[in-house]
Amino acid sequence: MNPFEREVSYMRVKTPLWSASNTQPKQSDLEKEKAAKYTNKSSSVQSPIQQQRPIQQQQQQRPIQQQQRPIQQQQRPKQQQVPLVSPFLAPFDAIEQSQEIFTAHNQQYKSINGSALTFKEEALYARNIILDNYNSASDKKYALASATVDSVQRALYMAATVGLSLNPIKKHAYLVPRFNKNSGRLECHLEPSYRGLEYIAFRAGILKKVHCVLVYAKDKFEWINECERPRHEFNPFHGQKERGQFVGGYCIADFNDQTQHISFATAGTISLCQSVSLYDGIWNKWQDKMREKTIIKQAFGEWPLFDPCVTALSSYFNACDEEVLN
Repeated sequence: MNPFEREVSYMRVKTPLWSASNTQPKQSDLEKEKAAKYTNKSSSVQSPIQQQRPIQQQQQQRPIQQQQRPIQQQQRPKQQQVPLVSPFLAPFDAIEQSQEIFTAHNQQYKSINGSALTFKEEALYARNIILDNYNSASDKKYALASATVDSVQRALYMAATVGLSLNPIKKHAYLVPRFNKNSGRLECHLEPSYRGLEYIAFRAGILKKVHCVLVYAKDKFEWINECERPRHEFNPFHGQKERGQFVGGYCIADFNDQTQHISFATAGTISLCQSVSLYDGIWNKWQDKMREKTIIKQAFGEWPLFDPCVTALSSYFNACDEEVLN
């Protein structure tokens, strides 16, 4: 029998092995119980929208009086903001208002190099001095910002009259606070340094050299007169412990006509000038320099300088000293 000629009969299978029903895994009884529990919980949980519905219904049922609050409670009054007044407003305005008179007083120094002052530059120096003094002052009541307007303008006019700049590089003059006992108010005064006083004397063509010396108790000192140099022997490398207590000092001014003028100041006079100062920080740090400056300032009034600006500055010093010390 030829095997290729054999008849083959095929039977139809009702459910093929690759059908979709056979591919799904069968669930066990435990998995069926878990699925049933999950479906029961999900049906009991409410959505956020379902939770908000009863709250909205309760709000709609509230009386209208509770929902509408008074307008006064809803709109609170705003707090009134008090404008801050700058402490520099008054002195800065005084500086700006003094431009015309400042320029007129300094007109005489147009041809002199170094004494012709520019108002914009000097106004800037004055504002910086007031700002620095206010920031460094422990008590703001005694700062330059609290000085009277008239005193600020008067100090600027005097700087223009004598031709001394407030430039911190030149160190010719400064603005310092002084308390006027007569009026009971704080004032701004022009304070020329010893360099500024020397500059005025050199500009007048009279002064040749200025020299200041401090005297202590253990020094060998002999005073002669106002026109002759005193005999003074001391070791400049010794300190105050070796030289003893400070007793005073003298200033020697050499003029172009080969003459000299010697002025002296006692320790009591110097301490009196120190007591007028509102700030002891400079005196404590640069005590010897401040003493020399005070001695030169006292001697400046005794120099035979016949110059209009020197006369104006001397009268200004005398007026300021009377107001402060009396």
